[in-house]
Amino acid sequence: MKANIYFKNVRWNADATRLFASATGPDPTYTVAEMQSEVRNGHSSLLAVFLEAKGAKPLPLGYIIMWRDDFGSGVEAGELVIQAGAAFTNTLAKLALVAPAFDQLARNHNCTTIRTHVSDPAFLAAWKRHGFTRREVVMTRRVK
Repeated sequence: MKANIYFKNVRWNADATRLFASATGPDPTYTVAEMQSEVRNGHSSLLAVFLEAKGAKPLPLGYIIMWRDDFGSGVEAGELVIQAGAAFTNTLAKLALVAPAFDQLARNHNCTTIRTHVSDPAFLAAWKRHGFTRREVVMTRRVK
């Protein structure tokens, strides 16, 4: 049975701060403060993720931070960038529920592709199971 997942644009909140702090780990690419700043400045959107079941109150699954990238695709079609996920991406079962809903989210934002960045090898395999392919490897280091 296909899960009914929906996304709701929300303001930054204490729950998002807590979940993203837990999900990002000890050496994140983006700090929670940077994510919060990008959402508050309008560069990114914070979306609450819900599972809707018939006759039941919607179950909150967590949050994603996303933005639409027009680079290289023109104004008429963009790329949905899932910048960060909390609560649902830290469990493979929740990712399995939410990943199919990203197509409709992308269509809602006039996007023809979806991009996400993955650092955990277990989640790399999980995203591949949902039709994502590996396009690049990003390597970083601190400035000496």
